[in-house]
Amino acid sequence: ISLLGCSSIKTPDAVQNLSLSSLSIPANDPSFRKRLYVGGAIGQSTLKPDTSGTIYTAANDSAGTTQFRLGIDLHNKLSVELDTAVLGTAKFEQGNGTDVSYTSASVNALIYGLTGVNNRSRREGFSGYGRIGYGYVQHTSIVEPFDYSDKSILLGLGGEYGFKNGFALRADVTRIDSDATVMGIGGVYRFGMAP
Repeated sequence: ISLLGCSSIKTPDAVQNLSLSSLSIPANDPSFRKRLYVGGAIGQSTLKPDTSGTIYTAANDSAGTTQFRLGIDLHNKLSVELDTAVLGTAKFEQGNGTDVSYTSASVNALIYGLTGVNNRSRREGFSGYGRIGYGYVQHTSIVEPFDYSDKSILLGLGGEYGFKNGFALRADVTRIDSDATVMGIGGVYRFGMAP
């Protein structure tokens, strides 16, 4: 009975006219070419190990971090990259080497926007991007509750300024897991862009 009632509801014209072709990925600018790139960053991580249910208390919540990335531009709005990071060490007030070190490895999609297609296609000038990824975070400690690896979804926002010779400067903020957030400044070099 409920199915018969639903069939009498009129579908809006906008939904009836919607086709799969209108949902397709927009075409690239003619100047776009797929390019490999490498890069790195340094920065500051905020580390907050979950100490609930233990006798430990975090003594500090920030550490230096380094990142290395290898990526490819697949579309004027999309790049995919492999990212590895040494996120630093969170120390505990209890001392005696009872700290926890963080490292991560992930696959990320960078979704570009905010600027015109021509700039995005060449990755020149300023462009903002969002980051979404999936990876592993390794927590290393001599204390058993803090020695484990975990899968995580990464989320972030960043900005990039690209030069004509293939170099680009980047700054971004990424939440790597519930324990770690990273602010980094670095750069990438895209092959095949130099005049």
